[in-house]
Amino acid sequence: MRAFFRGIVCGALGLVGACTEPDAEHDVHSAVPAVPGDDATLHAAALQSVSPEEVAAARARWPADLLAIVKRAEREFDVPTVSVLAFDALPEGTVLFDVRTSAEASVSSIPSAHLLADEHARQALLDAPPSGPVVVSCAAGWRSARFTQALRAKGVEAYNLEGGLFAWVAAGRTILDPDGRATKRVHTYNKDWASSLPTDHEVVLEPKP
Repeated sequence: MRAFFRGIVCGALGLVGACTEPDAEHDVHSAVPAVPGDDATLHAAALQSVSPEEVAAARARWPADLLAIVKRAEREFDVPTVSVLAFDALPEGTVLFDVRTSAEASVSSIPSAHLLADEHARQALLDAPPSGPVVVSCAAGWRSARFTQALRAKGVEAYNLEGGLFAWVAAGRTILDPDGRATKRVHTYNKDWASSLPTDHEVVLEPKP
């Protein structure tokens, strides 16, 4: 990731404080790291490290409503995806952007995700596209698919995290609260998406997005 990109993102997030501030979109959304090598072949290898059977087995553990959202996003947006399993195999330092709202992120987030909670922050990224590969996530993969499509239109090697944070927790991965502690509380954006969250997690609907 080019050095100037850090300034673009920090400036966009400056609506709530500089990236170096301790409470700027919480510690899990602090300064953007560099992508080592910016080597697309490394990411291609990582994507191929998980078999279709493994991906299908992971999907089988999803709530039916989450699978429906993911399939709809696949039909609506022609973008490549990264499964949670494949994400683990991506090179260290791969940047993950979170396009959920601040209300959602105030409850829990995927570790190391960098929040782009408003249109101003997302537009700043589109105006100064990163040179290295990135992954985009949201709650269930719908909003992130749309933003992945916008990034790819700018020539960015961008991938959508399949199933988003809901798929992340369905795979048994840890999410963090704003203080960096593991939690099972998830803001589902709206009550309709609550059924897409695995039942061992607590649905949160406040504050309003």
